Amino acid sequence: MPPLIHTFELHDKHYAFDANSNTILPLDEKQWPLVKLIEEGEVAGEARELLDLYQEQGYFREPELREIEHPETGAMRYHLARRLQRLTLQVTQDCNLRCDYCSYSGTFRTRSHSKKVMSFETARKAIDYVLSNSIDEERLSIGFYGGEPLLEVGLIKSIPVFKRK
Repeated sequence: MPPLIHTFELHDKHYAFDANSNTILPLDEKQWPLVKLIEEGEVAGEARELLDLYQEQGYFREPELREIEHPETGAMRYHLARRLQRLTLQVTQDCNLRCDYCSYSGTFRTRSHSKKVMSFETARKAIDYVLSNSIDEERLSIGFYGGEPLLEVGLIKSIPVFKRK
């Protein structure tokens, strides 16, 4: 794998940023085309000699890839299996209000109102899932989202309320 470097020009001068050492190195007119070759992974002849020189100085080394893990990653399986706390159901994408500030109002290209409505079966499956994965929680919150969720008040009312024992 080629070294993680990026060449750039600024005010008619040439530079290379070496990501492993977090260093910006000035390059002269002879080094510039050679380092550009190294950046592209074409390391032969003079470019190889220059790369060896930089590597002896601690630059342009093979990338030091490390796994980055969140400190709570180990606990995530437990939380997903037993500690879910809330569920939000998008019961409809329809709306009768058309507020200007709404993300569905047409000002966003990726969202628009539609006549899509969540089925009772889908809502039931979602609730069953969150109930079976919230065993160690005392409280569970279910929210309703839309468009305008109250257009589907019948669906919302048909969702059973559960009490933990």
